[in-house]
Amino acid sequence: MSKENSDPHIAESKPRFIPGVNERKFIHSRLYDRLRYFVRLPLANSFTRGITALCACIATTHAIAYFWKGPGHPLNRYRWNQMKKRGELSPELLEKERLLSDYIVDHWKNPRETLPKINTFR
Repeated sequence: MSKENSDPHIAESKPRFIPGVNERKFIHSRLYDRLRYFVRLPLANSFTRGITALCACIATTHAIAYFWKGPGHPLNRYRWNQMKKRGELSPELLEKERLLSDYIVDHWKNPRETLPKINTFR
């Protein structure tokens, strides 16, 4: 306080401390705290861990199929039907579809004979 004014409720004309401009580090920022929160969120409890593991398995399966079969190969039935409508399926894939559908139709029309039941307890 100044010497002229001894009342404690009146603010001084010039402050005692002026904070200097310091460079803030990234780890001291709010953005870093938010990023840490969202990175830890999928592993917070067992339910979200399971969902995260399921998503990781699906992504890994699709990535392996993409690199193994190539970018022109459909990865699921939805993409298969889209590519079939647009005429993008190769003749090899169309032949594969025909063989599988013929097998399924034949399996339902001509089922195998059932095996006789064996009584083990008499």
